Amino acid sequence: MHIFIRGWLSHTAMELEESPPMNPVQGADRRLDVFVPSFTMSRSEHTASLQLSLASQLQDGDRLIHIVERCPELAHFLREDVLWESQAELVIIEVKEEISGVSEARNIGLSLPSSSELIAFVDDDAVPLEGWVEALRFAAERFPDAVGFTGPSMPNYEEGARELCGEVLWAVSCSPDPGKGVHQIRNMWGLNMAFRRTSLEGMGGFRGELGASGFTEGKGLGGEEPDFAVRLQHRTGGTILWIPEMVVSHFVPKSRTDIGYLIFRSAKEGRTKAVLRRLFLRYPIYGVGGMKTENRHLFRIIFLSIPRFLLLSPLRPISSMLAIRDIIASTWMVGSRYLWYRTFGMKMTSEIIKKIEKIPES
Repeated sequence: MHIFIRGWLSHTAMELEESPPMNPVQGADRRLDVFVPSFTMSRSEHTASLQLSLASQLQDGDRLIHIVERCPELAHFLREDVLWESQAELVIIEVKEEISGVSEARNIGLSLPSSSELIAFVDDDAVPLEGWVEALRFAAERFPDAVGFTGPSMPNYEEGARELCGEVLWAVSCSPDPGKGVHQIRNMWGLNMAFRRTSLEGMGGFRGELGASGFTEGKGLGGEEPDFAVRLQHRTGGTILWIPEMVVSHFVPKSRTDIGYLIFRSAKEGRTKAVLRRLFLRYPIYGVGGMKTENRHLFRIIFLSIPRFLLLSPLRPISSMLAIRDIIASTWMVGSRYLWYRTFGMKMTSEIIKKIEKIPES
């Protein structure tokens, strides 16, 4: 059996045309390793689409490396049943013991011997669209001071799922292009990120304690990628850039568009922000550090987004009211959890910081 790229990938040409085209020649010799942590057959359709998309983009000397945790069926499927016609090398690493989340899988990738100049990470339910590799290579050539690169992640909704407004797409790890062109950002989503390999030397990897298996009341956090990105920029003095042409399509299940999931995810985000705020103070970076991103988002939804949906409500009453409900519920839950962990939960956040940073007891 062979799995081929789904038809919904073809719409991306129009999206990519909205940004100025990048030179396909410069930087074409920069070798690339792409790591994909995987652990379940339930996402195999999307992982197959990912593999087929990259097969047509990667070149001789590049590698696509699947890190498969305790799922021999998936490893066999990717190796034997998914078409791989590419000059690049396909590598499948089977991890037979249980590991503590995606951060440890990524760290396994970072520990592998490599001579590639660029390394990238893509989630197993995200598909790099046409031009993704080309855009990454050219950005690395054009911006030599940059240490990391990322770009838009467009939602690919499951059939029957409700489309979310842009203001809460972060809750399903999606981030449409803001139309600002190439610019510095504080951090990226883990489903679409790339780095210069040499800039990561001595970084120590992703800190899984800030991930889904983190410390907080057994409920987990979601901050390993922001923590890694901020530490990297602080340590190297380099920048992480948003590249509009580095587009991935991210699968969004119907269950994750419900208001219940949005509230759950927002509570987790509030806990995470309280911890990250303390960490960001330890790793200042110029221009985009601290909580500037969150402050701008809050200003935008209060003074721009909600008034806009109110004005649209006579024309689109249902979608406008649902958007307002989602924005208010999400903002309230993020804010209330954030404030709680900054006040009553400060002892807990302090303990997390001490464990992560290995600060000795005074």
